[in-house]
Amino acid sequence: MVNVSRLRPVLPAVSVGSDSVVIRRSGQSQPVIAGILGRFTNDKGEVTRVVLDRMVHRLSENEFEGWRISGAVVTELHRQKSTQ
Repeated sequence: MVNVSRLRPVLPAVSVGSDSVVIRRSGQSQPVIAGILGRFTNDKGEVTRVVLDRMVHRLSENEFEGWRISGAVVTELHRQKSTQ
């Protein structure tokens, strides 16, 4: 028998485009699409933070796949550091 408390939930997948972000949740056929208000990059040109045009995360969510999320009026995505 599998110990259910050790299973991690499937996190929503995030695709960052040039002017929008697509969020796909497991079990939902319709993706969430939001416009980008601001994009921040590091010295290597990698996107580290994205500010969306509206709130797309749920109150119970605090991370998407590879991103921490926050915000009360709009959603802010902060790239998580890889643990490699």
